[in-house]
Amino acid sequence: MNKPQLLTQGELNVIRQCILLPLLVHVIDKNMDDLKYSDSTFKDLYMTSTEVVLDFVNRDYLDARQQLSKAKIKLVEAKPTADYEVNYTVYFRGYQEQFRLMKNVVTAQIRIALGNYVREVGDLVKKIRRQ
Repeated sequence: MNKPQLLTQGELNVIRQCILLPLLVHVIDKNMDDLKYSDSTFKDLYMTSTEVVLDFVNRDYLDARQQLSKAKIKLVEAKPTADYEVNYTVYFRGYQEQFRLMKNVVTAQIRIALGNYVREVGDLVKKIRRQ
């Protein structure tokens, strides 16, 4: 009997991105809504930099979705079995597997990802400034 081909670590990372990045977009959108009503002197700067971060997140999400499509992996949100988790069904190579992330892990990974995107925008600004 053939053993099922498991998802590779790279595929698992792409699946995780396809789950986390839309949640990150939601966080960024909420932040942008809050900024719209701000009377901060730096409102325009914050809005512009937040839009750039959003562009980077959307770029990476599109790339991740294309990778899943190319690998013929389908990701479907499933009903969570508990309040503290995010649950998806992954269809791949004739198999299906449950993919669960604990909400506290999701929150931590979103914070880390947001920090990385903000750092990327900051590095870009510094590079432009040196020119």
